[in-house]
Amino acid sequence: MDVPSHRSALPALLAENPNYFGNLPDSDLKPVMPLQADTSWEKLIDVGYNADRQELEATFAINLPSGYGGNLCTSGSWEYVRFWVNTGSGWQDAGLAGVNVHDLPAGTDCAGAEQLPVSYVARMSYQPAREICIFPLLPQVRAILSWSVPPPATGSAPYDWTPVFGNVINDHVQIPPRPFILADVLSTLKIAPDALPSSMAAGLEVPIQVPPPQPLSLTELVSAYSEAKTEQRSAELAVPAHRFAASALASAATATVSDQQAIVKTIGTWTELGLDWPAAVAGLTALDGDTYYEQIECLGLDIALPRLVATVTIKQPTGYNGGLCTAGSTEYVAFWADLGGECSLSYLGTARISVHDIASIPPDGLQYAAVLPVDLSKIQRPCDEPFLMRVRAVLSWAVPPSTTNSDAGPYWGNVVDTHVQVPVLRSGAGTGPDIFCIGGIGVLSIDSSYDPATQTTSGTGLTDPGAHFLFNGLTTSPLSCPFGGVVVINGAPVPGGSYRVQVRDLTAGSGAPWITVTNPVTVGTFGGQTNTNVATGEYYSYLSNADNVFNALTDWYPPAQANDLWEIKLDALDAASNPLGEVRYRIQLDNTPPVCDIHIDNGGDCKRFSQPSDIMGHVYAVDPEGYPGSYSIWVEPQNLPGGVGALTPVSPVSGETGPEPGDPWTLDTTNMSPCAYTVQVQAVNRVIVDSVTVGFYSPIAAVGFALGV
Repeated sequence: MDVPSHRSALPALLAENPNYFGNLPDSDLKPVMPLQADTSWEKLIDVGYNADRQELEATFAINLPSGYGGNLCTSGSWEYVRFWVNTGSGWQDAGLAGVNVHDLPAGTDCAGAEQLPVSYVARMSYQPAREICIFPLLPQVRAILSWSVPPPATGSAPYDWTPVFGNVINDHVQIPPRPFILADVLSTLKIAPDALPSSMAAGLEVPIQVPPPQPLSLTELVSAYSEAKTEQRSAELAVPAHRFAASALASAATATVSDQQAIVKTIGTWTELGLDWPAAVAGLTALDGDTYYEQIECLGLDIALPRLVATVTIKQPTGYNGGLCTAGSTEYVAFWADLGGECSLSYLGTARISVHDIASIPPDGLQYAAVLPVDLSKIQRPCDEPFLMRVRAVLSWAVPPSTTNSDAGPYWGNVVDTHVQVPVLRSGAGTGPDIFCIGGIGVLSIDSSYDPATQTTSGTGLTDPGAHFLFNGLTTSPLSCPFGGVVVINGAPVPGGSYRVQVRDLTAGSGAPWITVTNPVTVGTFGGQTNTNVATGEYYSYLSNADNVFNALTDWYPPAQANDLWEIKLDALDAASNPLGEVRYRIQLDNTPPVCDIHIDNGGDCKRFSQPSDIMGHVYAVDPEGYPGSYSIWVEPQNLPGGVGALTPVSPVSGETGPEPGDPWTLDTTNMSPCAYTVQVQAVNRVIVDSVTVGFYSPIAAVGFALGV
């Protein structure tokens, strides 16, 4: 299909006029082509929370075959999702994620279903402070999907920003309770913490070891779900018996050999509680995917790991066998996939979600994310052979879904099918030495090349401008970045083989010795556990994809304050210890933080000023190695009635100041309260730090002054 110019030329149009499409309502610039929240190409569907991984998971769909910057053999483009969370005190930025997308072929799969849309998942770690189980924590989550343009985190109400291409959704999630601590007991007993001996103060936050909550008994469930009895009617159940007793009923109804005596005894117990066993069995077996209580809303693939994610909506305040202080119940999600594109769904595994009765559930329900890591390495194909795989998720409450029949429907729950894009097979992966990621950045986004004939590398060793972290899509910097801290090196495994990682300082000269990296490496598994890979001599054994979900080869700890250009070499052996060759990359290191200083020019540092008055000075913020990010200046304290005054320049300021004494700053103290203040400054550079974040921060520098008589 033809891609319209307002889509293909989006960056150029916004560079010419940031309000070209009219999505900046406070701008003085006149819109040229009003357009907002166009979901023709991509659409955000749902966002949920996974308690086990403490992550927000947003699912979006790619709807059209083109308009994404090129096919899988190109760099494509990026879909950005910024998460905002409101726990009751206003919207807080929870972070920005990105997913690399491409043009994909339209058409049908072997079953005749349309391959588009294709579903992706963007994720973000979210670990808020938690409450005890008697206080449900149900924050509202806002997700903003925007193609090519990252949603802003600052400015006028950025949480209300509307994208040109993309959309905004609001959902509610449930944060799991924290354990009880000694401070909770004191609060219940109305004992002030300061009444305790000082030696006990440190133990106030220590969790109290108590047995895990047990499932409610049948008698307790009947009591919990019985409405008041009156003279006109007998007790009625707010939740039907074929719901809260579904597990026991299903076991009896599907047993190959019935235990008649046990069923007779059970019927007697039910009769004593005023329950009708035959009616409940009939009510359950008559169900065919009832979604009154829960429903899968969407299904997608987190392509960077990869993991399948199904978002489940919990709809009712009751019907989940107990509140947050009980064991509650389980939602099961079984995942299936057509791994060969041959119309045969293979069982991949079942994820579990703990759910509970929550009286304060919002009208739109609560969104939970069921996550299942999957090993797709055996079905990956080259970039010119895109594989859009059909996947299925089966939701079943209380009763585990079938693991042998993908068409077996649940009693309570539903079935969802969609298509996902299988990650592309890298050339040579699995057959020889392979490095696909260094310091969290894909090697295709690092300025480094290798000539196998001469065994030499070239390039700056910096990231490309605007590079993204490979595993979560987070942006780095519009400028090139060096690396600092721990450098994680990732590469595809050679089955049964082994590998060696060596590094050397190129700045020290071509004769610098190779240093072999042999420290133990802790890696994650598909099951959510961790294990450690230990080198034998100079070589590590390759771990399988299932035992090493990120394909981490080693964690390299460069020398402290290392700021040189370094070379990384990987060589591999096959299962018979035959050499398989080597690959090399170079990276530029910078382990030196920025430096800052600040002074007052009129009157000198730490002086008293009348009010109102303009206080002027110079601020110095420089990155010694030449990779500045930004610096910020601010006034403390900030909680006085008069505010903090008008400070210029407005922070954050991109780049760095000039040489000492730096650049001027001014503070207009009009309306500020008489008090002692400090003006503080801190700078951050654009180094890739510890393979997961951007920027070493300088120590805070400050200068003091007083206002008033």
